[in-house]
Amino acid sequence: MSDITQATEDLLNEKEGHLPTIRDLVLKSGYSIGTVYRYFATADSLYTSVFIDRFLRKNLENIEKTIEQFSPYDDVDTFIESLVDLAFERLKRKSNTIEKYRLLSKLLIQFSKRSEELNKMLDDVIHALLQLQQENLTNTCKIMSANECRLAVRAFRSVIRSPFLEGAPMAGTEEHRKYAYEFGKALFGKVK
Repeated sequence: MSDITQATEDLLNEKEGHLPTIRDLVLKSGYSIGTVYRYFATADSLYTSVFIDRFLRKNLENIEKTIEQFSPYDDVDTFIESLVDLAFERLKRKSNTIEKYRLLSKLLIQFSKRSEELNKMLDDVIHALLQLQQENLTNTCKIMSANECRLAVRAFRSVIRSPFLEGAPMAGTEEHRKYAYEFGKALFGKVK
């Protein structure tokens, strides 16, 4: 099964804008169509599985590591700027595969159980953020409940990702970066 998911990941990373076909996957993996369908009921479920397990999980782990690197003496502005820079760097690197990212994001919504799995994965990031807020000594971080933090993370993520996913002209521009930064400060920083 790992050969199939690795072949799928390789195909998803290629520059073309469409999701690979099962025939592409069979050629790349060396397995028969029957074997692919034995492990995954549909091509969409395979793509969603790889998208969550290989791409999103890795991104969330990188975000969690970034959060954990902050010292209690770093203010919220530095923290938000680092998160925005990390997200923009990742999304700009994927600019050649952004159409696939859009398609995979739509599939994720259709597979609601997998979508819930993503929300559970976000809880690790929430935990790291709550810890950062409690340990921060600069008095610049807003102290939130877990539910408030969860909603703030989802809103912040949306402000960063949506222009890329929608193909908006402002995606990745300095203006977009500025809005994301200001929005993040408003969500996670104390009102001055």
